[in-house]
Amino acid sequence: QISAFPPTFKSCPPKFRNFFAPPLSDAGFGAFALGQTSASYPLSLLDSMTFGALISATDPVATLAIFHTLDVNPTLYMLVFGESVLNDAVAVVLFRTFVSFYEREHSSWVGAMLQFCMVSLFSGVVGVIVALFSALVFKVTKLYQHPSLETSLMFIFAYLPYLLAEALDLSGIMAILFCGIVMSHYTHFNLSATTQMTAQQSF
Repeated sequence: QISAFPPTFKSCPPKFRNFFAPPLSDAGFGAFALGQTSASYPLSLLDSMTFGALISATDPVATLAIFHTLDVNPTLYMLVFGESVLNDAVAVVLFRTFVSFYEREHSSWVGAMLQFCMVSLFSGVVGVIVALFSALVFKVTKLYQHPSLETSLMFIFAYLPYLLAEALDLSGIMAILFCGIVMSHYTHFNLSATTQMTAQQSF
């Protein structure tokens, strides 16, 4: 059996192990710190940060399912859902940023952090532009006379920012997040009642 902690760490008091092992093992800096103290396999700072970004994405499906069963406050439901989506988006962008070091795209942390900021910013911009364009299209056209076409176009606009962002080497998840926020405030009110109900049931 292979253990992440050597005998030196196992010899520590149980309270110490139970308190420090889980949080230190679940973070990039924690993995690096444990390696430097010989409490786990030694990793470089870059390896530790890449590992931390890889495991920091969360899956709230179980939590949201429980919230739905208990019929909790919709605001709480949306806060948990929005935080998890944004957390996943940031984790993906961070992971790509750290991987770029292995591919020799950056020579310094400043360039990597600049790339992270640029990717995050422009991913949101792509989502906002697509959402505003969709709101304009549904407002100036008479698609409400054709509910099937209107619903189909609604789904296309919802998926379009992901395709555009990925084609531009940006974050598709972050683009969809900002697109959904803007569409819920503007595009939604330019749809027919039938398409509004369909969108609510689908998304």
